[in-house]
Amino acid sequence: MAPAFGGGTSNVEFEALTGFTNMFLPPGSVPYQQYIKSEIPAMPNYLASLGYETTAIHPYPKWFWNREEVYKHIGFDEFIDIDGFTDPVYRGPYVSDQQVTDTIIEQTEANEDPSFIYAITMQNHTSYNVDKYPDFTVETQTPPAVDPVFNLLLRSYTQGVADADAAFKSLIDYYETSDEPTIVVFFGDHLPAIGNDYKLFKQAGYVPRGAGDVNWSLEDQKKMRSTPLAIWNNYGTEVPDLGTISPSFLAPTVFDLAGIEQPLYHAVLENFQAEMPGYTNEVKIDADGELYKVTPDKVETTKQQYEMIQYDLLFGDQYSLEKLFGN
Repeated sequence: MAPAFGGGTSNVEFEALTGFTNMFLPPGSVPYQQYIKSEIPAMPNYLASLGYETTAIHPYPKWFWNREEVYKHIGFDEFIDIDGFTDPVYRGPYVSDQQVTDTIIEQTEANEDPSFIYAITMQNHTSYNVDKYPDFTVETQTPPAVDPVFNLLLRSYTQGVADADAAFKSLIDYYETSDEPTIVVFFGDHLPAIGNDYKLFKQAGYVPRGAGDVNWSLEDQKKMRSTPLAIWNNYGTEVPDLGTISPSFLAPTVFDLAGIEQPLYHAVLENFQAEMPGYTNEVKIDADGELYKVTPDKVETTKQQYEMIQYDLLFGDQYSLEKLFGN
């Protein structure tokens, strides 16, 4: 369940890579640009301490969302941005998802040490102009109530989804035959903004009409922040059904599947996830699937522990660092 809609990828990254939550920051915050100015604990630097090669891949300029600075502070050994690709293959205006997949494979083959690779694709980024691609392999059809122009925009978005799906399949096909134990975690950062003020979603009847989200229920808020998540491995370990989950809580599951020694900090995340696995400003989901606008009192004690630790590690003197991340 993404803490963003239509943009703000770095806020989703922030949760996935650190286990922190945007809920404990002022509304409208962009932690990559505002708060990460020195080293903080995160998945990359923890895995690096265990002997992993840590690589970030993003076929766009490294200054975007201040990634160049942030990635150094959270422990990536290498950042391959657009300048790190040699004659990359484009699909539309951006480097193709298949090219990113090929680069992931090249990196794992080049590293003798265990590898942690975090890749953000670019192909299906907005905008979804009618001529985004020179050719299409998909067709879309919208309901009669939808302005016809949106069908053309939706086709561009859907083509990107189809291409992403094909690239994902090629990634799985490759590692399925590899003798190196491998986990692939694949998820969407947010739903696409197609039309101002959620116009396509409203015309299609996906959410109620009216200015902004004034007429939306909590279920509507959940729908507009839900994206697919797939976790796969090539050594036969069963992946648990995670249901709805915020990016903040992904790491403990991945580490468990990989048999990696977990930092004590993951117990903090698991304690909160057990009570409230979906946690965004707009909607919150408890373990029973109940939806809330405001954090319920029943999780207040667990929330305070999580919030105080995040404050210490992100803004404070990191008194808890050694205890929570020592290995």
